[in-house]
Amino acid sequence: MPFTNNLASKVSLLTHVSVLLLVTCSSLVAGQAISTSEATNSSSGFQEWIQQTVLHPEHPYETIQGKNPDGWAFILQPYGWLPGVYGQIGAKGLPPVNVNQSPIQVLSKLNWATFLKAEVRHGRWGVIGDGFYAKFSAPGNPSGQLYQSATATLNQSIDSLVAAYRVIYDRKYFADLYAGARYYYMGVQVAATPSQITKFQNPRANAAATALLPTAASTDTSWVDPIVGLRARVNLTRFLYLEALGDVGGFDAGSQIAWNTQATIGARLTRNIDFEAGYRYMYIDYVKGSLDCNLNFAGALAGIVFKF
Repeated sequence: MPFTNNLASKVSLLTHVSVLLLVTCSSLVAGQAISTSEATNSSSGFQEWIQQTVLHPEHPYETIQGKNPDGWAFILQPYGWLPGVYGQIGAKGLPPVNVNQSPIQVLSKLNWATFLKAEVRHGRWGVIGDGFYAKFSAPGNPSGQLYQSATATLNQSIDSLVAAYRVIYDRKYFADLYAGARYYYMGVQVAATPSQITKFQNPRANAAATALLPTAASTDTSWVDPIVGLRARVNLTRFLYLEALGDVGGFDAGSQIAWNTQATIGARLTRNIDFEAGYRYMYIDYVKGSLDCNLNFAGALAGIVFKF
């Protein structure tokens, strides 16, 4: 189907970007170990790198330049994310609606949206919260032959809270492992237009059968997924950096499976303000009760980072 091909290209793009960023981080980390090993040997060089960046960092990553990296730091990031929406969404009582909406199409049908990320750090440890609320409508093609068209209106809130530990802690790069929970709320309203039934010879019987088909369905569903993930960042210069993150959750505790990946480039505007822009992909597979949700969200994002 069209949305499948469109989605495949977007996922492929994001995968290549994320892999490129992580390979870049890994290359720089490996380069640090190799340069050390030239002075001694590969084994002692790797041990020294572990000591200096993992166990007992000599020069930890500075969240705020010039501020003690082992002290408290507070980060607030209002941002915007404009994804395309691809997949299926439905409420019990009507067939699922196949949705294939580009970011521009979503924007044209967006009622409103808010996005915010916050982080509190103390040395290696951090607590990260990220959430958004959005309401939009999306026309689509209902599954099956009984309906000719449908429109799904989606109220959604997705909010995560995780604890993070900095396993690699160097002034040029870092890597965080994190784990926590992601809360989902999906309010779905579907309005469908039936196809004209023609299986009977009597036109009145056809009209009566068509009139019996339901034309509206709705559901309000919420659940919580456990999630685990990895975030890595590398400084390119004093003013530019790359960051990539990815997590997976659900494991049938809530969603069957859910993914969230992101790749960004950041620019330090001042000591306390950064600008970030990149690409985010999120996948949700939840088919339980009255909700049928198998959706992909993929699109550009940008935000301002305030650090204290």
